[in-house]
Amino acid sequence: MPPAPLPLDGPFHHGETPRRDIASLKVTLARARYLATELNQRGHTGGDDATEAGYNSESRSEALVLTKECQAVADVARSVQAETNETAAAIREVQVVRATPSQAVTPALRREAIAQILETLTGSRQNLITMVRQVLSDARLGMGDVSLVTDSQTVRWIDGAQQMPQLAALQQTIQQKDEELSTLKGEVETKSKVAFDYQRRRHQLLTNIEAEKAKVSSAERQLSRAREETRRANERVGTLEEELRSARSTVGRYENDMARQKIESDEQISAKNEEIDDLIRQVQDLDEANIDLEDEKETLAYHLLERDRSLDISRLDNFVLEERLESAENDALTEQAIMDHMLKTAQKEAQNATSGLEQTEGRLRGLEAQLDSVQGDLDSSRQEAEETRSTLERTISSQEQSLKSKTDEIERLNGLLAARDEQLGVVQRHLDSSRQEAEEARSTLERTISNQKDSLKSKIDEIGRLNGLLTARDETVDSQVEQASILLRRMSLNVESGIWRNVVEGILADSTVAPAAQVPWKPWRVLPSWSHDESLHVREDDRSIHMVAVDIIAILRIPSASAGPLLSRLQSLQEMLVNTSPLASTISQQLLESLAGAVGDERLHLIHHVLICQIVYFLNGGAIEHLDPRATALVSALVAWDPESDAGFNMMSSVSYPEFALVGFNHNPAGIVAVNPSDRELLWIDEARVNTMLTHIELTPGNGDPISLPLDTRERQMWRVAHL
Repeated sequence: MPPAPLPLDGPFHHGETPRRDIASLKVTLARARYLATELNQRGHTGGDDATEAGYNSESRSEALVLTKECQAVADVARSVQAETNETAAAIREVQVVRATPSQAVTPALRREAIAQILETLTGSRQNLITMVRQVLSDARLGMGDVSLVTDSQTVRWIDGAQQMPQLAALQQTIQQKDEELSTLKGEVETKSKVAFDYQRRRHQLLTNIEAEKAKVSSAERQLSRAREETRRANERVGTLEEELRSARSTVGRYENDMARQKIESDEQISAKNEEIDDLIRQVQDLDEANIDLEDEKETLAYHLLERDRSLDISRLDNFVLEERLESAENDALTEQAIMDHMLKTAQKEAQNATSGLEQTEGRLRGLEAQLDSVQGDLDSSRQEAEETRSTLERTISSQEQSLKSKTDEIERLNGLLAARDEQLGVVQRHLDSSRQEAEEARSTLERTISNQKDSLKSKIDEIGRLNGLLTARDETVDSQVEQASILLRRMSLNVESGIWRNVVEGILADSTVAPAAQVPWKPWRVLPSWSHDESLHVREDDRSIHMVAVDIIAILRIPSASAGPLLSRLQSLQEMLVNTSPLASTISQQLLESLAGAVGDERLHLIHHVLICQIVYFLNGGAIEHLDPRATALVSALVAWDPESDAGFNMMSSVSYPEFALVGFNHNPAGIVAVNPSDRELLWIDEARVNTMLTHIELTPGNGDPISLPLDTRERQMWRVAHL
């Protein structure tokens, strides 16, 4: 059979039964001592033998005291002897155990047993002294001072002996845990930094990607516009190339006709020269034909005069043609000057008009391009006319030389004149076509200019109508301002509050007191902000609704006025409007105009604009499109929130928690808005009141404990990176 397992204290284990027996024996001994003491105290006085033996009844109490002291000393001696015997037996057993090597007892069990023995031996000062005396009985004399230790030293030795093994183990465990904790803290800090850097880089990369996408979309739009312009330019180039090919073909045909006519003229000249040679031979052979020749000569002279007159007529026609060309040039220059003047006038009017005239400027640029095109066509036509004129001049000069040198060549001159007439006809037709094209271009320009004038006239009429409306509105505003100023003057005369209504009715005799529009939507209340800025604190205002409205109008219309009490005034006005307090229609109109003109006011904070949007929405039925876009987005989300639904507050730049939501504005301004849907309350919190941690954020109010909100989702982490 395998040996039974040893107890924790090894061979020094004592069962529970002997301990119980010792305790019962001690109880029995104490009872016996009590009975003996009671018997002695209640016993009768002895006889003469006791008296003679020295018994004295009067010293009975002293004897009892001495007896008790002896019994106590005996008891102490017996207990000390028993403990000494137990200690000696234990020491002998320890020596036996030390002498007998044990392979079954582990070092841990041995240490635990030694600790139990030391605890037993050093459980009291008397035991420790007894053990030291027993040990020192055969030791050297130098260790005898150990038995003379004090009580405090004994207590310290006992505590040290009892706690030393546990203290060493605990210290070692604490050191190990400290090292592990420091290692884990370093890893957590490193991972936190890495995670935060990763989130920041990721957010930066997302922002860069959005910017690059915007740039790409802009570049694509520019590319599409450039492609469209390139397509139009290619179409225009194709048209011009077609016209150029047509002009080149016309010039080629004209050159071919001229070459053919030249060849025919040379052939005719050659033929005529041969005929002249024949005639000369005939004149030399036939003198009798002299009279006929003289007659023929006179006829030729007459024809020459006629031809001179024809040349003069041709020169006159050429001069007339030149005058017409110059007139055409002057007309073109005049039209160009008129167009330039009209363009300058149109540009000046377009600069003074509204932004809607930008289309007109585009049309004017198109007209300028058309004018440049027509001017190029006129230049080309003028150049062709000049070339034709130079050709005609050269032809006339050559023909004059030919007429001077060859007066007898009437038929050749007739042919040349016919050729010139044909050339002049071609030039005339070309000039007629050029003139017709110029007329068509001029009529097109005139129609375009007329249309442009009509458009400008309509724009001018529209501007005049708008100016009339603006003038009427200014007059209405001036009248309302005058009425408001009268109201202010009347209110500043220390008039009793009970007759203010009569004063308002006396000033605004024709105006009606209209209650605020009854709409199902109720504006949200703005709480005092968590900010060091005094202008963002909300205070109570017990003045009337008209006084508050007039004060708001004065603050918004005077740029140098302080905006410190404006938030309290706006909150008070909103509460009175919700409570259906009546507001004069004239003051309501002026208030709406002042609130609409507050956009871009550098004195106002975002929370001012939120209250302004709520008041305008309440008074004007939701016309808040032209107000501050950040406040407009927040108020639109507040209006769209359904209190009957279980869904929380939802907005693109918000993050929701069980009881409220936080709305960020991308650090513009630096802070957030806390939205409480259950109580319909808004609270502005400066960024300085928000402590950002890795796993949570803390909202620190002016008074009270901070509020900790977890960042346990990716959506909340991204919101923290974007807005905090």
